[in-house]
Amino acid sequence: MRLGRRIYDNLRKAMAFIFAVHVPIAGLALLETCKPLVRKAIARSGGGGIPPAEYSPSIP
Repeated sequence: MRLGRRIYDNLRKAMAFIFAVHVPIAGLALLETCKPLVRKAIARSGGGGIPPAEYSPSIP
């Protein structure tokens, strides 16, 4: 019984480690993959975001 509990605990810790390490890496990879799609969407919508300072109205 004790051995089974130890094996289960070790498996649980190993799975937690695998998720903790690999999920952020996969997320960054997906983010890099989706960057061109996001840029296209922003370009189609008219640019979005805050315009550069030279195009902003001056404040007295």
